[in-house]
Amino acid sequence: MGYYFRTYETVLSKAQNPTLVPIIPGRYLICKDTGDIFYDTNDGTRKHLTDIVDIETESARAELLAPLNKFYFVKETAHFWRYTDGSWVDLTPNYDTEFVSTILSATGWTDRTQKITISGLGQNQNGIISLAQDISLTALKAAQKGSLRLIEQSQNALTVTADGVVPTVDIPVVVILMPSNGGNYKTQSKTVTPTKQRQQVTPGDGYFALSNVTVDAIPDNYQDVGGVTATADDVLTGKKIVGADGSAVTGSMADNGDVSATMDGLTTTSVNVAKGYTSGGTISLTNAIEEALAEV
Repeated sequence: MGYYFRTYETVLSKAQNPTLVPIIPGRYLICKDTGDIFYDTNDGTRKHLTDIVDIETESARAELLAPLNKFYFVKETAHFWRYTDGSWVDLTPNYDTEFVSTILSATGWTDRTQKITISGLGQNQNGIISLAQDISLTALKAAQKGSLRLIEQSQNALTVTADGVVPTVDIPVVVILMPSNGGNYKTQSKTVTPTKQRQQVTPGDGYFALSNVTVDAIPDNYQDVGGVTATADDVLTGKKIVGADGSAVTGSMADNGDVSATMDGLTTTSVNVAKGYTSGGTISLTNAIEEALAEV
């Protein structure tokens, strides 16, 4: 029998924080760092699985005379149950699955392949094909030697190939059809806008997963500034620019305003201009040289 699990690998610290890893009913969390396993139930809680009892069939579960207050996993239906205070609670969301029993006929193989009819199967519908639980030992060994695998899915049909020894006995199989409309696998489409901070895009309440995520274009206020070469010394005090790393830079250049000065060319032959920005001005000579020459 095959089983359908929704699993997600994480670490213990995140599994214990639903804000970081939102609760999605029917999902198992496997902690890579500790080996702990958690299960998100359909009542919106996260269960830490520490003691699980495997049971073959639902009827065997119902016939338990003195069930313990533990978790139970039924292999027949892949349902997860909790027995507490004298009552059974099904913790598995309803996937509305359909079970179809059929056989891979001993005489139905052609060129190592066989197509079986599965009424109601869509060409792109999700599902599982597995050996029937009541398969005989002879058929089980034949299936194992045959190395059977699915190679094609079409409307109302599946095609199986035998990579090993083609079975000479009938092989009973079970096909589990997941709902074509997704059932509880409700997905959500989201659009996000780039920001300076890291964003974690997750499904909203009531959604199993994201069907797609559209990332908008980079906003105008987040343009490429990698080519900026100016530094604080190049910018007036109190003014700001965006540096090459995207951070704000406050200028340190002094604003000296209008700079004007005179020199006589005799005792004063140069004028010092302070470092910084000037809005203009005039450096001029007096008539001291002309007067000195006139006296010669």
